[in-house]
Amino acid sequence: MDAQIDWNDYKVLLTLIREQSLMATAEKLDIHHATVLRKIKSLEESLGSVLFNRHSRGHTPTESALAILPKLEQMELTALEIEQVLEQCKDSIQGKLKITTPPGMTGAFRPLLQQFKSDHPQVQIDLVLTNKKLKLEMNESHISIRPGTPPTELDYISTRVGKIQYGLFATKSYLKGKRESEYQYIRTSNDFSHIPIIRWMCKNISDEKIIYTTNLFSDIASSVIGGFGVGPMLVREASQHKDLVLIGKTLSAWDNPLFLIYHKSLRESKKVQVFKKFFVSNF
Repeated sequence: MDAQIDWNDYKVLLTLIREQSLMATAEKLDIHHATVLRKIKSLEESLGSVLFNRHSRGHTPTESALAILPKLEQMELTALEIEQVLEQCKDSIQGKLKITTPPGMTGAFRPLLQQFKSDHPQVQIDLVLTNKKLKLEMNESHISIRPGTPPTELDYISTRVGKIQYGLFATKSYLKGKRESEYQYIRTSNDFSHIPIIRWMCKNISDEKIIYTTNLFSDIASSVIGGFGVGPMLVREASQHKDLVLIGKTLSAWDNPLFLIYHKSLRESKKVQVFKKFFVSNF
């Protein structure tokens, strides 16, 4: 049996069994009657069985054709169900929405995720925090929200959402009674030198002033909020904590562009497109 036979060939066979006429089958499928004849001959050769008795009144299905008719109808039903499921996936705003972003970034847009979830309760947000760039073409994530530079992959669609602003913050209780020269700082390891404010700290704050380093940017926020020292935080996240004080001022050189990225195959996904519109409009 030829493994290259596809559903479209069987669809021609099923229709001819029902119509028992080349012309009626061709009209039903909107193809030429010669195409119907060619596909049927090809199927008979591939299956090694005569499927129709030809006569002046048309094509009568043989016993072999009638024997596989229930299976053909089952294939037709399955194909229709697949089409319906795909249409529902395109048109519905429900089910899992997988979003990936680096650890420590959610503080910049967590309220937006909460608002989107409130607006669309049937959506289950699956947030994957990783510095690794997941393969969107392998469906490892539906959406990637990343700072830095736009993706180089040709099949990825990216939208610049805005910019991430960083600043140096500390709690009021930590700063009380201290001169600036007495401040001690928290930062990530040098592995995070791609983040502008970390790069600035590595150049401008001596190691003697660093009280604590961590391999997680999100850990800095927890340490700053806990009163451990002065550290870099997302301005958006810090603004949610009334006890935090901005040290000095933010620098435009610390800003990082933020991109929302998805694979081109999701251009027709209503769920993805609704989230994109919401996120871009509200960030």
